[in-house]
Amino acid sequence: MHYAGIDVGKRCLTICDKQTGRLWQAKQTPAAHKALVAELIRLGITRVALEATADYDLPIAEAMAEAGIEVLRINPRQARDFAKGHGKLAKTDRVDAAVLALIAEKLDCPAWVPASPHLRTLQALVDRRLDLIAQRTAEKNRQGHRLPKAVADSIKRQIKRLSEEIKHIERTLKAELAKDAPLKSDVAVLQGEKGVGWVVATTLRVLVPELGQVHRTQIAALTGLAPFANESEKRVGGRRIRGGRAAPRAALYMAALSAIRFNKPIKDMYLRLKAAGKPSKVALTACMRKLIVLLNAQLRDYRKVLAPAS
Repeated sequence: MHYAGIDVGKRCLTICDKQTGRLWQAKQTPAAHKALVAELIRLGITRVALEATADYDLPIAEAMAEAGIEVLRINPRQARDFAKGHGKLAKTDRVDAAVLALIAEKLDCPAWVPASPHLRTLQALVDRRLDLIAQRTAEKNRQGHRLPKAVADSIKRQIKRLSEEIKHIERTLKAELAKDAPLKSDVAVLQGEKGVGWVVATTLRVLVPELGQVHRTQIAALTGLAPFANESEKRVGGRRIRGGRAAPRAALYMAALSAIRFNKPIKDMYLRLKAAGKPSKVALTACMRKLIVLLNAQLRDYRKVLAPAS
């Protein structure tokens, strides 16, 4: 295989051909993306790694994937740790592109698969809803301070506007879900688990499209709920979770708070861990992990039942 790395910036891309060491730049425009993909194909490059940097990397990543080039979208922290592990302490566009080219060659992971246009729309709506909720929470937090009446009234009006916009986004999201029967059915399956409401089910299904398709340990890692060991010789430290997707994990947190009250298996697990002396936060995190594993299995089994008829 022939590998390359692309460092993604807001205005330009820096490309490194692993085989020849050649470095060059391209603009962040549709025309430049088209020309770059043609150049990569001409060079025989078959696998490219780049950092998942907000939305800046998606246009070129989608263009390469559509052309049949394997694309690895790497977590920026993972890429930086890889660079440090290989003695690359400097951080420039050219250094980063070279490191990403090495990652494309050395890292054994599946290629990124672009989401469908409809799923991207749903993801954008879910993200927008979360942004609006964060803004409303910030405004509500300001209400506790002693403020002039004019400021307090302004905050109230802003909270009302944000609440109305959140409801509008939720109506739009439901309408978009209704256009995709399989996805709507998946959401209904997830809602069958006590503690999982429509918002949580939709958030998980849309932001974790791998749900129902991967192993239990993988789904726990994707949502940042896989415990990592902290041991050295005789010292055994407490295991900690880290990484993963923050928004789905936050949704699972809210679902777990409900599940430890109304979902008997989850409630029993929580009480058992508390009785064993585990802190509430540790017990709740374990329940979140159990919940996502259960949902992953339920969606997988539901699809298996449907498979023969398809």
